[in-house]
Amino acid sequence: MKKLLFIGLLIAACSEPKEVQAPQKTTEPVQNRVLKKSLPYTDHQGKTHKYTLSFPESYLEQEAVPVLVYLHGSGGNENSELGVADYIDNMLLECNARYPLIVYPSDENKLYILEDNYHIAFGLLDEIAKEYSIANASKRMIAGFSDGASAASRAPIINPGSYALSFSWSGWIWAKDTTLFDAVGNNAEQLNRLGYKAVYFTGDSDHPNAYNKLITYLEPNNIQYELTVLDDQGHNLGLYHQRTRTQFKTQLCRLFAQEQ
Repeated sequence: MKKLLFIGLLIAACSEPKEVQAPQKTTEPVQNRVLKKSLPYTDHQGKTHKYTLSFPESYLEQEAVPVLVYLHGSGGNENSELGVADYIDNMLLECNARYPLIVYPSDENKLYILEDNYHIAFGLLDEIAKEYSIANASKRMIAGFSDGASAASRAPIINPGSYALSFSWSGWIWAKDTTLFDAVGNNAEQLNRLGYKAVYFTGDSDHPNAYNKLITYLEPNNIQYELTVLDDQGHNLGLYHQRTRTQFKTQLCRLFAQEQ
């Protein structure tokens, strides 16, 4: 059942809020994970991008591992939010779910928007799949903050068959994004067959109406979504993480549940 939780207040000021990144560990690998930092990825146009991989120490090459792509906000890079692995792994430990391979792409050379998110949805994952065994779309999710949240909201819809779940903190959608809005109807059948679901979090002073127009396209096409507007919430990723832990854990545990 689609639902709209906690209707927020309208933004009083027209200026963009100052972006606040959460304090994250950026130099040490998380416990029981292997970290490969700042790997190069060259797209078919010859543009070079960077990404970092974090995967479970127990990873077996012959076993298809679930995937979580995590997109940083403006001013970040492929190594700026590596501490999110601790945040994710602690939740999965509580529900005995599988630990994903986490991909942290950099938005260097505008990878997030290149060719309408194709390289976030498929290009980079195709590159990673040359070396690692990764699960299909039913065990993949994409999440992000701010600019990363906007890309995470768009990529699975414009490129269906890439992710079964998107999770966005403080994203926004351009009101004239006809590419996205047209894709909802054109790709609804494939998205629903995959069981795609979108989860959006905004704040009462942080783009509370950002997804309203998109929802007018999602609902008649029966695409699953949840939208929560948090009271007393500004553009602060650390606070978003604290306040949405329960909802994030629920979605992680559902998607990455152990096979029976």
